[in-house]
Amino acid sequence: MTRAIVLFSAALLLVAGPSLAQSPQPYAGMQTRPLKALSGDELADLREGRGMGFALAGELNGYPGPKHVLELAAESDLDQQFSGRTIAPVSLTAATAAIGATQGALRATHLKYHLAMMEVLTPEQIRRYGELRGYNAAAAAGHLPGMHNHKK
Repeated sequence: MTRAIVLFSAALLLVAGPSLAQSPQPYAGMQTRPLKALSGDELADLREGRGMGFALAGELNGYPGPKHVLELAAESDLDQQFSGRTIAPVSLTAATAAIGATQGALRATHLKYHLAMMEVLTPEQIRRYGELRGYNAAAAAGHLPGMHNHKK
């Protein structure tokens, strides 16, 4: 009985072996990427400041994204007034004030997370970030803005 199992296993390997070797591997080709863990689309998303789908849990469950609110609501109202030729000095002032308030809130939210990075990264990581971003003079001197306040 044991000999039958061994023979069956050997026959199975002979038959399945070539098909296993030819099956596509999930990571084949990724070793040639500039950044191995990121696809070309993901790199483009990062370079362009797109969300990469990171906020889908919020977006698809009814939580508006701040960038999208700005794009869709405030700017579209101003655009509609101009395109419909209904713009007047009072409505222009109101629309641009609303856009300014939305942009201010968005900027404060965005900068809050820049500030939070100072608590997450080490001074060496902050120096390296500056170097990678092209802030070489400050990075080379070891004096990026905010480094003196770092609490790590």
